[in-house]
Amino acid sequence: MRKIDVKYSLCLMVILLSILSNKADIHKTSESTPIQAVTKSQKNELNIKFKKDFFIIKKDIVKYQFEIDKTVSESNKIIKYYSEKDLYLLSQVIYSEAGSDWISDEIQLMVGSVVLNRVNSPYFPDNIYDVIHQKGQYQFILQDIDVVPNQRAIDNAKQLLDNQNDLICPSNILFQSESAMGDGIYKKYETKYATLYFCYKD
Repeated sequence: MRKIDVKYSLCLMVILLSILSNKADIHKTSESTPIQAVTKSQKNELNIKFKKDFFIIKKDIVKYQFEIDKTVSESNKIIKYYSEKDLYLLSQVIYSEAGSDWISDEIQLMVGSVVLNRVNSPYFPDNIYDVIHQKGQYQFILQDIDVVPNQRAIDNAKQLLDNQNDLICPSNILFQSESAMGDGIYKKYETKYATLYFCYKD
C-alpha cells in the first residue's frame, strides 16, 4: 500500500506543477504586455487557454485515480494456484466432516472455507496438506481412514479453490467443531445428529 501512496503523491506533484506552470505562462504573458495594451479579446483567449488546460489536468487526475484504485483492488486479491492433490485433499476433508446426504452444500462450503482460511492465517501452516495433517485436527487423518469423496464434495471443493477471494465466511473463521471454541461463534448448524459450530479468532 505504501508504494501505491508514493505513486499517488508523485502523480499529484506532477499535476500541481503543470497547473503552476500554466499559471506562470499566463502571468508571464500578462507581464510582458503593458496593461493598457491587453485587450478584452486577449484576456478571453488567456482565460479559455487556462480553462482548457485545467480541464485536461482534471481528466488526468480522474485517470490517475482510476488507475490507483484499480491497483489497490488488485493488490488486495489473494491469488492462489492449486494442484489436483490440493483439490482431492480438500474434497476429503469436506466429505469426511460433512458428507452425509442431509447436510447442505452451505455447510460443506463452510467446512472447506475453514481449511482455506487456515492456509492464509499466520497461526496455521501455509498449505492444505499440512493444515489437515496437524495433530488432533481431523478424524479421518487421526484414524488413518482412506476417505473417497463423492462428486458433490469434489464440486464444492473446486468451487472454493476457484473462488478463494470470495469465500463463504470471513477470513478469521478458523475453527469448525461440534462444540464452541476460539473467541466466539460465527455460525452454528443443527444437523440430524449433531450441532456444528464455526468459530472465529480475534
